[in-house]
Formats: sequence, structure tokens, C-alpha cells
Amino acid sequence: MHSTRITKIFYLLVAWMCLCLQTACAADISFNLNVSSKDNVVTLRILNSGRDLAREVTAKIQLGTSELTVKVADELAAGQQQTVNQEINMPEQSGSYPIITTIYYLNEGKRLSLSNLGSFHVGIPSRLDDTIKLSPLRLTKRGTLDVFTQDLAAVQVVFPDEIVVSKREIKADRVRYTLDNVYQQFKATYPIYAYVTRVLPGGEHAFTYAEGEISTRLVVKDRSLFSASAIFAIFIVSLVLSFISYRHGLSTGFSKFKIAFIRYTFSVCCVSFFYLIFRQGYIFSDFALANLRPDLFSGSVGAYFFRVLKTLSSWFYFEGGDYDNFAKYIADPLYIYMLCINFFVIYYVIRPIPDEDKYWQLMKFCFSFVPLRVTGKPRDHWNRLTRLALLTFCVKLFYVPLLTSWTISNTLGFLGNYGQLIAAVTTGNAVRAFYQLNSFLVFLLIYVDVAIFTFGYLTELPQLKNQIKSVEPTVFGWFVCLACYPPFNSFSFKPFDIALTNNWEPPLGNSLHWFATILITLLWAIYTWASVALGVRSSNLTNRGIISRGPYRYVRHPAYISKVSLWVVETVFFGQRTLMLMTVTAFVYYLRALTEERHLGQDPDYHEYKRQVPYRFIPRLI
Repeated sequence: MHSTRITKIFYLLVAWMCLCLQTACAADISFNLNVSSKDNVVTLRILNSGRDLAREVTAKIQLGTSELTVKVADELAAGQQQTVNQEINMPEQSGSYPIITTIYYLNEGKRLSLSNLGSFHVGIPSRLDDTIKLSPLRLTKRGTLDVFTQDLAAVQVVFPDEIVVSKREIKADRVRYTLDNVYQQFKATYPIYAYVTRVLPGGEHAFTYAEGEISTRLVVKDRSLFSASAIFAIFIVSLVLSFISYRHGLSTGFSKFKIAFIRYTFSVCCVSFFYLIFRQGYIFSDFALANLRPDLFSGSVGAYFFRVLKTLSSWFYFEGGDYDNFAKYIADPLYIYMLCINFFVIYYVIRPIPDEDKYWQLMKFCFSFVPLRVTGKPRDHWNRLTRLALLTFCVKLFYVPLLTSWTISNTLGFLGNYGQLIAAVTTGNAVRAFYQLNSFLVFLLIYVDVAIFTFGYLTELPQLKNQIKSVEPTVFGWFVCLACYPPFNSFSFKPFDIALTNNWEPPLGNSLHWFATILITLLWAIYTWASVALGVRSSNLTNRGIISRGPYRYVRHPAYISKVSLWVVETVFFGQRTLMLMTVTAFVYYLRALTEERHLGQDPDYHEYKRQVPYRFIPRLI
């Protein structure tokens, strides 16, 4: 019976993976649009910057009351640029006017658009002093956009045709647009423009404008076997079952089966809760972005904090390259595993002992808040294991979706990278083959590293001896670690990405570049060697046992020193980073090493390891 059930579950998982792989995606079409004008001739330069062919490309030009449509091309291949020169009727009044250009094209049979707004001058240019600010917006089905300016009645906004205005309201300090997304199967970022035009007392025409953006969201998570209501129902049922079973066990005793069942139902309850957040977190993002007012921020510091808040608010969409593959290929199979298989793993493999199991202690702590209270008060059940379980959940929740998505992306990109290597070798161009070979090796090394860490975050079994003994206990330790990962790294290092001088250039010369390329590959090899040495114990912020093999026989932080060193080489020889950014990055990794040593210092085995390996970064030196 057990074997038959596992077989059915396996076939269900295979069927789901096939369904995911067969899901059709819209073509990757995007445009770069440049508009310039001289006298009464407007020049459009239209570049297909996507990877797929665009069909039936046309352009509409609006200037004042004049409007005309121009055919651009029947087909515009990826990377192809088309230039169009078009005469237009010039306005009679002198001054400055908004010229609105919209590109139309077909994608999967749907007519999509991209707009651009620029300035058209007749005689002497004239610009208004009005300040215009737009709130950011991520749009699934319906959303609101706020525009802040002094002349609320006069402001107008240029939207793509796919975004329909269903309501326009003038509030006390803003104009609010209620928008509907017509084509919800597409994911795109559209520039939008808010502008104000006015005739000045001297009779000349003047205007000013501001640019913003709207991102329409193709929510991969919505294509799931489980609806949000089903996940919520499973959460409630598993919570009730685990609570009732635990209360019953307090009076009748806990058998091996009952312990496994309670642990299983509590695990399903926790995973359902967090899966529901993963599926419904966009509600928070929609609310936060709708109320994130750019007019409250001023200056460069204000702009930076606005970027931080916007990034953190958008994070709860859980979309893009860091999460889409997890949602598409992993989330549902992992949830099915928790529902159908995890009980047998707990019963036959883990065999938890309540007094020693951190998740059991966390369960007791959670149940102590229920009005139908179990034994003790919450403070009676808050102990080392309870805190360890909570921190372990945080580590897994952050890294599992991120690393699994990266692993799948690397898997899908592996064949493409290999194909480029074969193409470079077959051309007989030694220089191209050399660089492509190094690129392939670096790709392979990073792929191995990410795959190892992904497995480490997914598994925690006594038989593998990779159970988490402790988790970094300080906020500062978490801060310096997470600052290096999305979404935090999109703003954590941004203030330091400035050039100290404009006179420095990386050294040139093939021999130097070849040497640097080989050195970078070797440093990546050391970095991956460290991950291989950690093996199933790989994970950040945790202690799963002290490792002294591989490069850890020589230094205590081989991964950090190799990664920072290769970044230094990339900076010096290829100019990929500024000196300030490289210095701050190295300092952050130094702080990560210090916080890890302080954390691991709680383990007596680490003190013995430090005695055997006294050097942090460079053997016999540092």
C-alpha cells in the first residue's frame, strides 16, 4: 500500500512538472524609442531590443491638435533598428509643446504599445516651473496611480493603450487614476508621462512633464494546483488537528505514531501559512505602493530612502528571476510533498524526540497562546530550541525560494552556455574560444555552488548529519549577510557606487587580460571547492557542524577571500566596479566573517578548529 501510494504521488508530480513546462509564454519583445525633431520633421529611431520578432509595427505621432499614423515595418527582427522621418504640421503659437509618440506592434496576436513624450519647440523654448511627481505602480488587474502637482485640473497623463483609465478623481493634493490592465497575460514595464500645458501671459505656449513607470504583473503563482482558499482551508484543518491531537496526547500519552502525526500536521500548518503569504503577499505590496508618496521625499537622501521603501514594498510580489522558477516548478511539488510524503519521512526517518526536537518546542510555544490553553504559559515554552526553530524557519523561508529559482535558471541556461562554447571552438578563433571556455567554466562552477547550497537549505536530516545546531542570533549578523542578497543588494551598496576619479582606466593588453581571466576562473574554483567541502551542511547564518576539510584546512573563510579577490581582479583589470564600491563590499564580507566567528564560537568544536587553523583569509599571513 505504501509503495503504491508513493508511486501515485510520483506520477502526479511528474504530470505537474510537464504541465508547467508546457505553459506558453508571450514573446520577448521590447523597444528602445528615440524621438528627435528639426523644423517640421520628426525622426523616430526604433530598436527591437527584445529576443523575438515584432510584427506590424506602426507609430502614431501627436502634436497639439495634429495626429498622424506612420507605418514602420511589417516585421522588425530582434536587434534591428528602423529609422522613420515624418513631416508634421507645426503649431501656430510659439513656445514648447508635448510631442507624444506611440509604437504599436503585435505580440501573441495582441496589439501592444509603447509611448514616448518629448519636447517640440516653435521659436523660443518655454518651460513651466510646476513640479510633478508620480507614485510607483505594479498592476495586476486593477490599481490606482497618484499624480502630485500644483495645477491638478490641468494635469494629463500618457498611458499605453493596454492600461485603461476607469476613473479620474481630483483629491486635495493629488489626482488619482483608477486603472485596469487589459492584457493580464503579459508582464511588461511601461514608461508613463504626466504633463501640464499652459499659455503664458505673453501668448507663448509652455509645458512641463515628469516620467514614471507602470509594471504590469504576470503572476506565475496564480497558475497553481491550489487556490488561496484551498491553502487557507488546509492551514485551518491542520492547525485544528495538531492542536486537538496534542491536547489529547497530554492526557493519554504520546505514542511514536502520535508524535509523528502531530509534527506532521503542525508542519503542514506552518508551510500552508507561509505558502499563503507567498501567494497573497501582493495585497500588501499593492497597498504599500499605492500609499507610497514620492512628494514626501526630497533631495538625494530622500530619493534613496524612496528607492529602499519601493524595493521592500515590491518584494512581497515575489516575482521575477528570483522567484518565478520557484513558483512555476517547485512550490506546488514541494507543497504536495509536505501533504503526502512528509509524514512518512517524519515517522520513518526523522523520528523526533519531543524534548529534543526544536519544531516540537515551537509548536508548544504557539499552542500556549490559544485560549483553550495547554500546559504552561508562553514564557514557560520560550527556550533555546524554540528560538532556534523560529530562526531556522526564517533562514529557510528566505533562501529556499531564492536558491531554487537560481538553480533552475542555471539549469535552463547551461545548454545555451555550452552551445556558445561549441560554436566558439568550431570557428577556430583561439581568442574567442579561450574567453568562452573560461566563461563556461565560471558558469559551471557557480552552478555547482548554487545547487549545493540549494540542497543544503532543502534538507535537514539526522542521517545526513546536517541538522541545524544554531542560527546567527544578532540583528547585525543578519544585516551584513542579507545585504548581499536580493532584494536588499539592490540598494544596500548603491550609495557607494560612485567613482573617486575620472582619470583611472583599467590596464589594457591581451596578456594581462588573459592572465586576469585565468585568475578569476581559478578563484571561482576555490570558491566552489569550499562549497563542495561544506556539502550537505551548506547554508548561511547557521551552524550545522564544523568543517575542516578542503580549503578549510588552510584558512577559515576560503569562500569569502576567493570571492572578494576575484572581484578585486575584475575591478582592476576590467573596471567592473568602482574603487569605493569594491572597498565597501570587501568590508562587508570582512564583517560577515567576524559575525560568523562570533556565532560559531558558541560551539566548543570551533575553538578546537581555530587552534588547528589560525588563519582567517591567507595561509601563514592573515
